[in-house]
Amino acid sequence: ARLLHEGKVDESIRELHDARQMAPLSHVACGNLGCAYQAKNDDRAALYWYREANRLRPNDETATCALALLELRRGQADEARRLLVNFLQEDPHHVGALRLLGRLHQRQCHWSQAAGCFHRLIAVDPSNDEWPAQLQVCLDQLEIKDGIG
Repeated sequence: ARLLHEGKVDESIRELHDARQMAPLSHVACGNLGCAYQAKNDDRAALYWYREANRLRPNDETATCALALLELRRGQADEARRLLVNFLQEDPHHVGALRLLGRLHQRQCHWSQAAGCFHRLIAVDPSNDEWPAQLQVCLDQLEIKDGIG
């Protein structure tokens, strides 16, 4: 990880592959490989390693959120939603996963589901001013939708 922060991506990838060989069941090594390949703009390899990290430890927040974001970027919203929903079943108060799921629902104009996520975020993290504002956006959209329908 240090080499990634120093911008030495290729060297980092070599060392992470060595670490992976020494610890083949390490979800951390797999997740770090995903990050390294993403830093190299190799989404195909990043996807492979994030999936492997998620397979080894499905409740790892870093691998799950990184994989969900990459799936969203690839246009795979259903897969991103599945990952986040499964993760939230294990950790229902995870702010990052709730935020990602809320944003995903907003992008798809699933306003009531998005509102549910932001309502949960208000309960989990009441000091954050972003959540009530996002909830209001969702509620306003529901009103517009209800007014048209």
